[in-house]
Amino acid sequence: MHDIYELGYTQPENNESADAARIQAAIDLAKETGLNKTVIPRYNRGAGACRWVVDAPVTIPSDFVLELDNCQVELTGDGGFDVCGGEETPAERVRLVGTGNACISGGEKAGRPLIFIENARQVTVCGLSLQNRHTRGILCRGVSLAVIRDIWFFNDLEPVLPGELPGNAKGITVACGCDSVTVENIFGTTLGDTVEVTTFSGGGSPHCGGSPHCGSTPPCSGTLVNTSAVRDIYIKNVRSDCSVFSNVRFVNGDGNLLSGALVDGVTDLSREGASYRAGAAVSIGETVYGFCPARLGETRNMSVKNVVSRGACAVELVSSVQDITISDITMRSDGGAAVGCGKTLEYNNIYLCNVKFDPRQAPYPIEEVRKPDYIETPLFPGEHFYPYRAVCNMRDIHGFNFKINGVYADMVDNLLRITGKNHIELYDVDVPNIVYDDFVGDDCTVD
Repeated sequence: MHDIYELGYTQPENNESADAARIQAAIDLAKETGLNKTVIPRYNRGAGACRWVVDAPVTIPSDFVLELDNCQVELTGDGGFDVCGGEETPAERVRLVGTGNACISGGEKAGRPLIFIENARQVTVCGLSLQNRHTRGILCRGVSLAVIRDIWFFNDLEPVLPGELPGNAKGITVACGCDSVTVENIFGTTLGDTVEVTTFSGGGSPHCGGSPHCGSTPPCSGTLVNTSAVRDIYIKNVRSDCSVFSNVRFVNGDGNLLSGALVDGVTDLSREGASYRAGAAVSIGETVYGFCPARLGETRNMSVKNVVSRGACAVELVSSVQDITISDITMRSDGGAAVGCGKTLEYNNIYLCNVKFDPRQAPYPIEEVRKPDYIETPLFPGEHFYPYRAVCNMRDIHGFNFKINGVYADMVDNLLRITGKNHIELYDVDVPNIVYDDFVGDDCTVD
């Protein structure tokens, strides 16, 4: 006992118990003694190797620090790290910290994230490398005043073919009931959206909270402290290769509210000429799981800036959005449109400014560009190394107050391709070579 007080923390004991049980026992001992900190070292004396195999959930209590000190943790079965509070007593003041090359890998069980946080506040997760080829890396539900930062994802992406993509290998999911969450300095490769913000449970059902029809995985621990609304999310410096998905995606619907988000700094790291491309660097308003799309005013007050992309588009707007500002967009040489919408969109107040296109060598095939409708960019390009390029490539959008200020490029196929009833204000365009028509649209007035 004297030794752990001198150290100031506990470590898993050297015995024949499973690694998960030894880690949990060390955490329980730290709480009992008031040290409130456990360190998992690199060397596992019980196994005689520099590896820990966790086959059951490890629960981190309130007022606690769990440090992974340069260690390698492999998750099997139901293994994972959980921070879970209740409706009346949310977990508080928890830190899961990695130092050195701390790494968590595995998570072979579908739907079981490597790190699961629910009904919690003042939580920090930082300094970790995650390998999550078959499931989510981090899932948050009903979480407030949380910080997730300095996270590396590493997964093999190439060759990537449609039949080889996993079902749900997102990086970080900030789900229903979350507010005041910061996600920053996220790097690496993911086989799903690198950062997803959703008003759903993150497991396929809205309004999670113990309903027998919830169907989310992991199961909800009880009624969430907050509602399904998601507010005040700050995402900064996401630099990732997300395969054919999105670097950052916002998902809403079924009458929920998603508001007050700032995205600052998103970079698509996929290499030029790769056999795949992202759908969008930032996607806003997508509806999934078969639920009703969001209505106007339910996805609102969002700002996106400093985006670099070679995807089908830099920013995708879907379903309905209100009060959206998009600024400082750079399309790489084999990137598509700055703003896209391949479905339908109802909007009110979109401001797009400072769009730059890196030079490319060839226009899109003329037989494709001459059609009057939306042009879909293939995510597995094949021969279409250079996709269709325009400031906006949007299908069936309707709304009010769409302003575009500042477009800079050597060449685009069309300046705008927009169908639907719209009135657009366009200022400060410096594009010496518009290969085909300036504007393509059925009921679009441009000032």
